[in-house]
Amino acid sequence: MRASIDASSLDKPAIECIYLVYTMETAIQKWGNSLAVRLPKELARKLKLREGSAVLVTEDSKRRIVIKHTHKKRVGLAELVSKINRNNMHREVEWGTRQGKEAW
Repeated sequence: MRASIDASSLDKPAIECIYLVYTMETAIQKWGNSLAVRLPKELARKLKLREGSAVLVTEDSKRRIVIKHTHKKRVGLAELVSKINRNNMHREVEWGTRQGKEAW
């Protein structure tokens, strides 16, 4: 997947998303304190992207934004717990006396 922004015309920014022969023009939108680009459902489906998918966002030598799907494996709780051993297990933490109406 490749997405690019033509930074040379800042008064009218255009975004081009290309996947093989797939092209669309969209607008950059504000999302909290950040900016976001909305990907169309069909493009996300073709690239196997979903909410929470890990991507790497960089800029190429022509000042285009490049987005790469990093395909990070989701690690489940069972796998994380299976890696606990005597060498990486921390000791019990003393939190002090209870405060207010805390139940111990």
